[in-house]
Amino acid sequence: MLVAAVKALGARAPALQDSNEPLLPDVEDARENSVDIAAAVIKCSMDEGLAQEEDIPTKDSDLREWIQVQMWEAIYRPLVKA
Repeated sequence: MLVAAVKALGARAPALQDSNEPLLPDVEDARENSVDIAAAVIKCSMDEGLAQEEDIPTKDSDLREWIQVQMWEAIYRPLVKA
């Protein structure tokens, strides 16, 4: 599963498109990259018979949506000057 995660991250490397770009994707794309990595790891765990969650979608678009629904999103209170 670690190899699947590394391959998913590697596939998002900006340097693949332009050798002058960085190896790792921008942190601004972290949520999108996380979905790709999670999908790769989930698929690997299913292929290896290690997935324990029930009803994991097998279609890529459904799996991505399933992951996104479960992702935690920070909601911050507005700052108020004292």
